[in-house]
Amino acid sequence: MEKQTCVICGSCFLGAPDTDAQKWLGHIRLSRCRSDDSVATLTGVGYLDPPGFTVPEDASSRIIPGESGPGLERHRETACSPTVVFHESCWNMLFEYMSLKTNTRHEENDVAQCLYDLIFDLPPGKNSSVFIGQNGFTTPCRGNTALPIIFEYAGADPDMLLLTHVEKELAETETDLLILEGSPNSFTSLPTKLVHHIITFLDSSSVCNLRLSSKVIASVTGPKDLPQAFWASRFATDDELDFFPLDCLSAAARNDWRQVYFDVRHSLLDCSKTGHIHNRQRIWSCVKRLSLPLKMMLDQLLDVRRFKPLPIGFGLPGYLGTEKTQGLAKRRELRIKAEQYLALDPEFFETGDLRMSISTMIIKSTTYICGIRISRGDDKVSGDEMSRVGFVLPDTETHLCIQRSSHLTAIRVTASIGGIIGLSFQQTDIEGKFSWQSADHRDKLLDFAGVVTLKPAMNERILGIIVGFDTYKAISIQLLEDPISFASPSASRMSVRMQPRWLWYPVEPDSRNLIVPPQMAQHSIPGQPTLALNMNFGGSDGSWLPRLIHVSVFTSAGTNAPKGLGFYYVDGSCKRYLFQSDISDSISTRLCYEVGFPLNGSGGERINGLKLERLGGEVILKITTNFHRVLKSNQADQEKESNELGLTNKRKIEIREVPDGQTIIAILASVEPSESHGNIESLGISCIQDRGAPSTTTTRPSLSARQFCLQRGHLSG
Repeated sequence: MEKQTCVICGSCFLGAPDTDAQKWLGHIRLSRCRSDDSVATLTGVGYLDPPGFTVPEDASSRIIPGESGPGLERHRETACSPTVVFHESCWNMLFEYMSLKTNTRHEENDVAQCLYDLIFDLPPGKNSSVFIGQNGFTTPCRGNTALPIIFEYAGADPDMLLLTHVEKELAETETDLLILEGSPNSFTSLPTKLVHHIITFLDSSSVCNLRLSSKVIASVTGPKDLPQAFWASRFATDDELDFFPLDCLSAAARNDWRQVYFDVRHSLLDCSKTGHIHNRQRIWSCVKRLSLPLKMMLDQLLDVRRFKPLPIGFGLPGYLGTEKTQGLAKRRELRIKAEQYLALDPEFFETGDLRMSISTMIIKSTTYICGIRISRGDDKVSGDEMSRVGFVLPDTETHLCIQRSSHLTAIRVTASIGGIIGLSFQQTDIEGKFSWQSADHRDKLLDFAGVVTLKPAMNERILGIIVGFDTYKAISIQLLEDPISFASPSASRMSVRMQPRWLWYPVEPDSRNLIVPPQMAQHSIPGQPTLALNMNFGGSDGSWLPRLIHVSVFTSAGTNAPKGLGFYYVDGSCKRYLFQSDISDSISTRLCYEVGFPLNGSGGERINGLKLERLGGEVILKITTNFHRVLKSNQADQEKESNELGLTNKRKIEIREVPDGQTIIAILASVEPSESHGNIESLGISCIQDRGAPSTTTTRPSLSARQFCLQRGHLSG
């Protein structure tokens, strides 16, 4: 059974620490929202009590392992509510950092509420901490294995600040002014004291870059030349050694900041169980990254928690909600805490062009949209802000321009597990020419993500959008249109709003082709769109078909269920379609196998049919060609299969065949990410009109068997 780890630092919890240096791993707090409470609050200091935690109700109290009595609470992880649990030391460091560089001192329960909301709406996955990003560390922490030697310091008490004194002499540096080649730079005439004063305000990286760029600076800023004020500045907030608490230093130590600096730097080299300073630096870096969304949620006046979700029949004066899509869910339904509307029509604001600024935040290495604001101006110049939804992070904004002379005619939404990760906008001018602007700069779509283009249902113009939020990120997008075009506004609004949507990976099928879609997945979590693979192997015009030489099916190592397809071409290129990443909470590595066969594309062999057979718990994908050959995804025992042929009541078969006069260029497949980890659930096809492929009676491969599988290889998934 996997261990639960600290949501702040990712380290494990110990019920009975072996040494005094490990006691901090047993001092535990929670941010919990009890069933009869509407808000989350902080508990006292308790202990690990498998399979859960025992803590005092009063935040000012603390208990020792095994202690019982009134006023104690027992908590454990459930499917409906997360257990937001952390070390007392990590909480103290987080709360300390949240109070730095601000005139407002936040209340403990306010920070605890934001931390609870952040974890509750966190996209699921195997990273135990929000931002730690150290899989080599978190994996053994969650399992029952020992920490690797390079991560042993992660168990050291971050509150034990024992410095290792450095006795060695510093290297000598040149003090004479160097002769410069070419023209002297602007620092040549500056007094040395002024140079020292300037670099005191720079962070360490900038100081290093400045020394590399200027021989004058390098000659007067050696370790022995710099004043004590410079070394003291290295311990300031958001500087190199800001994690080190200065209140632990003696008065004598404060007289030699250079010595303290090098002592701390030397202590950071300790990766063993005594690496207390090293572990404090690690946790402090986690706290810094975690504080970004927490401060955003606490400090911004426009807080989505002030707004309520809009009712299904909601309508705005002059607007009507139509097409809608949302992010994918895995363990539980996405929690919509607010829906806010945003007008995107320049005429609404009675102005010229509009500047749209889209803010993003990174959660678990995935960039999510967290806010949008509208201003006067364009993508280069900003004017007065007109409207906003969600949270605004200026440093992350992507700026787009909505032109008054054009109409907004489509919005392409990119969604993933947990929310919206990209938006693109199509504008059409008076001549009918269209252009796209995007706030999604990915070269490749993430696994378990998809795109869908939302277009006006009964009009040619989008007037605005309704953005649904959880606590801190966008999770749904809905179009707003002119209701005049609807014969029955109420009926149309209800039917279109509740219509399920597709999310296509990596792109949507070409709507100009003949499309036989797969069946929509039967979701265990209601309301989310169906994720589907668009496995295009023939090119938009079929030009890749003559170059196709090999087709493979990727299957799950555990169940042999098909997960995706691979296509290989004569020039050595390949196209592979499957979701390889493991979005489950398991720490085990999942494998998928590859089974394939050659295909004579240059000789006119084409895929002309698909069959998905379910025999009890077994799933078999069969691909047929116009040369009457069959590729099977499973090397099932032939005698067993023959015996099961008569069990029609237990066999479910889905068949997709190419219509007359058509050629398959893409195989479509719906998947279900929450239950089957990306296995194929249903099949579809995308076809173009037959353009006179070579006759099927000509060159055929010299193969004696019509149905076969090659030797398996395996891929890490």
